[in-house]
Amino acid sequence: MSIKSLLFGAAAMSLVSVLRLLAQFFALPVLARMLSPEEYGLVGMAMPFLLFAMLLADSGLGSSLVRTAQDRKVEWSTCFWISVFFGTILALLLCLTTPFIVNFYGDHRLTSILYALSLVVFLQSIILVPVAALQQQRKFGIIAISDLTSILTGIVAALFLAFHGYGVWALVGQQLAQYIVKVVLNLGLSPFRPQFLFSMADVKSHIKFGRNILGASVTGFILRSMDNLVIGKVQNADAVGVYTMAGQFLRLPGMVVTGPLQYTLYSFLAPLRDECEKVKKIFDFVTRILSTTIFPGMVMIAVAHEPIFHLLLSEKWYASGQIFSIMAPAFALVSVMSTGDMLMMVFGRTDIQFRMTTEFGILAFLMLLGTVHTGGLFYVAIGYSAVVFVYAYRRMSLVMGVMKCSAGAFFKLLLVPFLVSSAGGALYLLTESFIGNNVLFLTLYAATIATIMICIAAFLQRREFLSGFKAFKAEAHHA
Repeated sequence: MSIKSLLFGAAAMSLVSVLRLLAQFFALPVLARMLSPEEYGLVGMAMPFLLFAMLLADSGLGSSLVRTAQDRKVEWSTCFWISVFFGTILALLLCLTTPFIVNFYGDHRLTSILYALSLVVFLQSIILVPVAALQQQRKFGIIAISDLTSILTGIVAALFLAFHGYGVWALVGQQLAQYIVKVVLNLGLSPFRPQFLFSMADVKSHIKFGRNILGASVTGFILRSMDNLVIGKVQNADAVGVYTMAGQFLRLPGMVVTGPLQYTLYSFLAPLRDECEKVKKIFDFVTRILSTTIFPGMVMIAVAHEPIFHLLLSEKWYASGQIFSIMAPAFALVSVMSTGDMLMMVFGRTDIQFRMTTEFGILAFLMLLGTVHTGGLFYVAIGYSAVVFVYAYRRMSLVMGVMKCSAGAFFKLLLVPFLVSSAGGALYLLTESFIGNNVLFLTLYAATIATIMICIAAFLQRREFLSGFKAFKAEAHHA
C-alpha cells in the first residue's frame, strides 16, 4: 500500500464522518425541536435490544475475513450464510421477546417500535461480508459513498416523518431507510458475490479469531446499553432521552476521528504484527494526532456547554449539556485509548481485548447500580467518569505490555495536549463574561480558542510529529 492510497482511504472515511457530523448538526437541532425527550427516550430504551441482536449476527466474522484471500470462496460464502442465518433468527427472537421487554419497562408503546426495528437486524446481517470484501481491497471510497448515502437517506426520512407529525416513528424510519439503502448499495458495489457453498470445517479459524472479538463487542455493548436500560427502569424515559442526547455528542470523537482512522489502519498494520518497534512508532504518532485534535475540542465544548447546547438543540436540552460537561474528559481519554483495541487485533491478542472490556464493564456496571438510585443523572455521570480514569492505567498497561513498553510511556504522549487544552478551558471561563450573553458569540469564541489550542499543541510537538510522519511514510511505502 502506498502512502497515497493509505491517506486517500483515511481521508475518504474521515470525510464521511465529517459530512455525517455536518448532517447531524443540521438535522439534530431540527429533530430536537420537533420531537420531545420522551420520544428520544422511547427509541433509546429499544435500541439496546436491537444493537445486541445486530452484534450477535456479526460474530466477528467480518474482521476475520479481511485477513483472508477472496479466492477462498467456500470460506467467504459460508461466513455470509452464517451471518444471514443468525440475522434472521435474531430478528425473529427480538420479535418473540418484545412482550417481555415491554413488560419490563411497563410501556406498551415499545411493542410496535421493536417489531419494526427487528427488520434492521436482518438487513444488517446481509451486508457484513460484502463490506468486509470492500475493506480488504481497500476500496474505502466506495465504502464512504455507500455510508454517506445511506446516512443522508435516513436523515431525510427522519426529517420528513417528523415534519408530518409521526413523532417517534421519525427515528424508527431513519434506521429502516438507512439500512435498506446500505443493503442495495453494498450488494451492488462489493466484489463479493455469495455462492451456494457451505462448510463449517473451513471457517473454524474464523470462528476462533472472532470469538474474543465477539466477547469484547458484547461486553462493550452491554456497557454502552446498560445505562439506558437501567436508567429507563429506575427513572423514566425523559431521563433516558437526556442521557442519550449527551451520549451522542460524547461519542462524536470516536465516530468522526478515531473510528475511521482505526478502520483504515487495520489493514495497513496487520502485515507488521511481528515488528513491534515499527508498530509502536506508528502508534505513538497516531496517539499524538488523536490527543492533539480531540482534547481541545472536548474541553471547550464542556466548559461552553450552556451556549453550545442552547444554540444547537434549544434550551430544553440544557440538562444534556450538563451531563456532557461532566463526562467529556473521560470520553476524550477513551477515544484516544481505543486505538489499543485495534492493536490487539493486529497482534492477534484479542484475548487481551476481551479481558480489558470485561474488567472495565464489570466496574462500570457496579458503579451504575450504585449511582442510578440517587434520583438524578449527575452521580451516574460522575461515577462512569471515575471508572474510566481509575481503569485507564490498567488498560494501557495491558496494551503497551504487548509492545514491551510501560503505560507511563503512553500517558506521556498525552501530557502536552492535556496541559494546552486545560489552559484553553481556563481561558474561556475567565473571559466569557466579557463576551456577553449571546449564545452564538460564545460558541464561536469557544471554537476559536479550541482551534488556537490545537495549533499550539501541534507546534509544541512539531519535532515528534515530523519524526512520526517519517516512520509512518517509510512503512506505508514498503507495505
